[in-house]
Amino acid sequence: MVLITLRMVWKMPVGLAVNSVALGACFGLFPIVWIVITAVWVYNMTVESGEFEIIKDSLARLTDDRRLQALFIAFAFSCFIEGTAGFGTPVAIAAAMLVGLGFTPLWGAGIALIANTAPVAFGAIGVPLIVAAQVSGLDQMTVSAIAGRQLPLLSLIVPLWVCVVMCGFKRSMEVLPAIIVAGVAFGGAQFLLANSITLTPGTVTVALHRGRLCVYALDQEFAAGVKDSEFVRRLRRWEGKQDG
Repeated sequence: MVLITLRMVWKMPVGLAVNSVALGACFGLFPIVWIVITAVWVYNMTVESGEFEIIKDSLARLTDDRRLQALFIAFAFSCFIEGTAGFGTPVAIAAAMLVGLGFTPLWGAGIALIANTAPVAFGAIGVPLIVAAQVSGLDQMTVSAIAGRQLPLLSLIVPLWVCVVMCGFKRSMEVLPAIIVAGVAFGGAQFLLANSITLTPGTVTVALHRGRLCVYALDQEFAAGVKDSEFVRRLRRWEGKQDG
């Protein structure tokens, strides 16, 4: 169907259409499916070993308040799984944990889906941002910084949204401190890390952008002397070997 659409609607040459479909299939199979398979494997391993029940019981012992349990599992824990796996895995795992705590399957899945709207841009080790940078031609660090400035606003709203869907606005105000802490902790960390390029003071990051090496640092002072550094000398020696 995809090949027919590319050929009949977009008038794409047959060879180019086949190559495009094959590239899309490979891109979907290896980065995406591989991440999901490994995440599900880890989940199944924790279930079979009994570790999943320990995690679930530990979270349940923190509080018996369903609103706080949703914030712990559907928002906080799901955001962690989203960063490492993504592609729907956090929703499946978080929903299963909520059902295990007594939520109905429909409520568990719905709450997990709502809560998972905040971290998806940085999901699966940043695959969405990497693809966005590739198709737009922008630098990955620039795309990451822009996302890190926009998404914290959504991250502040999502915990409140989850609670309002569960029990209404009035009862959500009873756990407002927890909602604020969850939103500010996640959104603030997202903003700071995305816009500081995940660097610590005194370190630099180097990326290749359009044939040029770009040096990123928290401050210009940290990048001072990079041209005469041991890193650049080794890089020049390496380039000489490659040319040879």
